[in-house]
Amino acid sequence: VTPTPADVNCRPFAYSDLHFIPRPSVYAGNDISVCETDVNFPPLNATAENVELVYWVGGSGIFLPDAYTLHATYIPSAEELAAHQPIVLTLTGEAQGICNVVSDQLNYYIGQPATVQAGPDRTVCPTTPPIQLGAVLGGGATGGFWAANPHGGTFTPNNSDPNASFTPSVSQINAGSVDLSFHANGTGACPQATDALTVTFATPNAVATPASQTICSGANITTIALTGGVSNTMYSWSRNNTATVTGILSNGTGDISGALTNTTNAPVTVTFTITPSANGCSGAPITATVLVNPTPNAIATPASQTICSGANITTIALTGGVSNTMYSWS
Repeated sequence: VTPTPADVNCRPFAYSDLHFIPRPSVYAGNDISVCETDVNFPPLNATAENVELVYWVGGSGIFLPDAYTLHATYIPSAEELAAHQPIVLTLTGEAQGICNVVSDQLNYYIGQPATVQAGPDRTVCPTTPPIQLGAVLGGGATGGFWAANPHGGTFTPNNSDPNASFTPSVSQINAGSVDLSFHANGTGACPQATDALTVTFATPNAVATPASQTICSGANITTIALTGGVSNTMYSWSRNNTATVTGILSNGTGDISGALTNTTNAPVTVTFTITPSANGCSGAPITATVLVNPTPNAIATPASQTICSGANITTIALTGGVSNTMYSWS
C-alpha cells in the first residue's frame, strides 16, 4: 500500500531509544602552598562528578592513602622539598560509556624558610648621627621590614630596606633604649623569620679611684683607675703644674700611674682632668688630685765644734727649706 497525504493513518513509523550519559568533570582544587619544614601537609581539595574512577599523578612524592583517593594527601619527596620548585599534580576522572576522560591540574608550591640576622646590640651616643643598620637575609627570604619598639623614629630610605639607617625619636632616647627588629618574609607558606637588636643610648661617664691622694716627692702615686658605665669608653687626661712637678706626662689615656717629683720647697697639688669618650660623644670631665709634698732638708749650724768636758756646746740650730719640718736626731 502506498499511502497518500490524505491517508495519514497508514504512514509507516519506527521507535528509537536515546540514552544520555551525564558529562563527567573533575576539579583538582586551588593551588597549594606548603613550607619545607612542615610536618603536616593538607589534603587535596578536589571535586569530581559523574566519574567512576579518579586518580592522581605527578611529582616524585607519594599520595596517602593512595593515588586513587579524591582527597588524598600529597607528601613531597626529600628532593622536592630541597628543590623548592612547583610540582604539577594532575587529577584524572574516567566515566563509563563513550564519554572522554577528563583531567585538571594544580600547582603544589614548596616554600623555603627565611633566615635573618638583625645585627649585634649596640650602645650609641644620644647625639650621634643616624644609626646604620644591616640586616643579613638568607634562606628563602624575599624581603621584609624593620619595626621599632617602642614605636617611633624614622627609617631611611624606608623600613623595608635591610640596610636602612634609623633616627630615633626624642622619646626613644629619653627611654634609654629601643629594640629594632627585622621581619623577613619566607616563600610559599613559610612564616616570617624575626631577629632583633637593642640600641642603648648612653653618655659616657668617668670614675677615678682614688679621687685624691698625698705622696712624698719622688714617690709613685697609687694608680688612678678610670672606670665608667659605658663599654669601650676611652679616658683621656691631662694635668697641670708640669713646671713645678715633674714625672708623669702632661697628658695621656687610660689609667694614670708613675712617680711625681716636687721641685719646690712647698707642697704642690697636681690636678688630673679626665674626659670620657665613647660612641662618638664625650662625657662630663672629672678631676683627680695628688698632693706632692716636697722633700725636706736639714742644715745644722754650726756643723762642727770643740768644747772642754763639762762645758755647754754652742747650740746647734736646725733649719731647712721646707716649712713645718720636724728634725729628729740621735
